[in-house]
Amino acid sequence: MSGRSDLCAPWVAARAALSGGDAYAPSTTAEIQRLFYGAPLLPGGSERDKQVFAYPLFTIFFVVPLTWLSWQIARVAYVLGALPGVTAATLFWVRSTRVEGAWDRRVLYLVFAFASWPMLVALRHQQLTLLALVLISLGSVALARGQSTLSGACFACTTIKPQVAILLLAWLFIRSLRLRDWRFQVSFVVTLVGEIVAGELLHRGWFTEWMVAAADYRHYTGGRPSLCLLFGSWVGGAMLAAVVLLSLRTLWQTTRVHADSPDLGIVLSLLLAITVALLPTGLAWVYNQALLLPGCVMLFAMPAQTSAARATRTFALWCLGVSFALVPVSVLGEVLAGPSRAWDYLPYANFLLPSAIAVALAAHSRAKSSVEVLQIAA
Repeated sequence: MSGRSDLCAPWVAARAALSGGDAYAPSTTAEIQRLFYGAPLLPGGSERDKQVFAYPLFTIFFVVPLTWLSWQIARVAYVLGALPGVTAATLFWVRSTRVEGAWDRRVLYLVFAFASWPMLVALRHQQLTLLALVLISLGSVALARGQSTLSGACFACTTIKPQVAILLLAWLFIRSLRLRDWRFQVSFVVTLVGEIVAGELLHRGWFTEWMVAAADYRHYTGGRPSLCLLFGSWVGGAMLAAVVLLSLRTLWQTTRVHADSPDLGIVLSLLLAITVALLPTGLAWVYNQALLLPGCVMLFAMPAQTSAARATRTFALWCLGVSFALVPVSVLGEVLAGPSRAWDYLPYANFLLPSAIAVALAAHSRAKSSVEVLQIAA
């Protein structure tokens, strides 16, 4: 039974590990490939993605309930669980803007979230990026309410996708040090150590096997940051460095931001946007742009206060509009001109969006700081 879903590897690995097997063993990989492609891959085969289990072993604890179900039902159950999770996450980010709005406006935000191509792709392929987004949102909710212990535990759980969480966690740790938020640090460390130890009790030596699997995954999937794909390694790399440098000052200045400040949501959204911009990407990985949801909500809800902030916000929203427009353009093009790979790839090709949102959020934060300084001086 073939089922091309990104849930396939965690689901098969969890069943193998819980039955005393090795989630990273070649036999488990062969079973993943059998479920994903319909048969194990031959050495040197044409399929580029080997579909190994390249997650930390403790990731399987988050999909254990799905292992009690058949494969087809597990896929449906994951989507049904993701829908309310993403809904709650969207409503939280809308509320974090502190901009009052009627229910019809919140419904529009939800329609926007679920109609976006990255979200649709993530749901279609049952990507764990959605689980990471929900966990990040839960941690942010707890942090905004001053519940540091719960927040630390939630953010520790986001390490199921460490490449998504690493920048966010680095900033949160610096913030907790500067604010002396020891409860956040203790909770995070205890939860993470608990995950690692639980994995070790399930299968000794898993960490080394995971590192090998992750390195192999990066090798055969390739991928470069989105700006490097568009403009080449040198020009794209320089542009990406400029985006990061523009954001660094904002990120450092906000490491003392308090839980009740509306700036907290902006900074967390900015960190997610930078993360997506830095991640190696390709057409198949457009689902990572689902992590731009908080940033999009911020840009929609919060007015720009300077000409630079207005210009960058307008460009980011233009890129977002293009992202939505590419889908009907692709459909219309195929109807009028006939089937082509170009029309198939077109909805995936908006690589400017992550960097545009990151620049707009950084400019907005800097503009807001400047206005506040002028108000204080006056």
